[in-house]
Amino acid sequence: MLLVISRFNEKLDWLSEINCEKVIYNKGKPLDGFINIPNIGRETETYLKYIVENYNKLPEIIIFTQADPFTHSPNFLKLIKNLDFSDILPLTVRWKPDFPPKLIYEKFLDSYYLETISKFTLAPLKHWDSGIADPYYKYINMHNLNIGTDVIKHFCDSIGLIDDSQDIISFFYSSCFAIKKETILKYNLDFYSNCLKIIRKNDNYGYLFERIWWKMFK
Repeated sequence: MLLVISRFNEKLDWLSEINCEKVIYNKGKPLDGFINIPNIGRETETYLKYIVENYNKLPEIIIFTQADPFTHSPNFLKLIKNLDFSDILPLTVRWKPDFPPKLIYEKFLDSYYLETISKFTLAPLKHWDSGIADPYYKYINMHNLNIGTDVIKHFCDSIGLIDDSQDIISFFYSSCFAIKKETILKYNLDFYSNCLKIIRKNDNYGYLFERIWWKMFK
């Protein structure tokens, strides 16, 4: 098992509790012992960079995570020490303690929570999310799309991912997940190279990738 961490300036003391190989990409102040890279593309760029550069030598299980997973998953350590999954395993229940509403996610604290969203607005069906408005409007304005466009399908088409879903999809918050080697290898290297090229164009695409990891790999 390999842990791939996308860090900015978070503390990493918790890594001492995990006995596995670790690769730490540092996007903050350059530090010795880390792989120091430019702060672009959010965690998506980090994950795709690792996949592209290691496509032919991937370990059997990879855990991709932000450097502070506990904000999104209070039981993160417990989850990764007891991995049991077939293709991809989300490792989060929330974006932050008060979002989504605790009433929605609290019963999933020992596992993971999948949010259901509209493909047309990116908004969740169960509660209000004012924060998604900015990424949504940035995307449709960047691409001169009309309100009412299936944004998820538009983005999937741009990266070469088949989308035959209707109206709604599920996703997990904050892009922390475990995945099997064979699941990654469902797509060829050119696919990931294209995704990496796209995320490096604009950080806003990170919000779209966050919403399609589950769709892409499940």
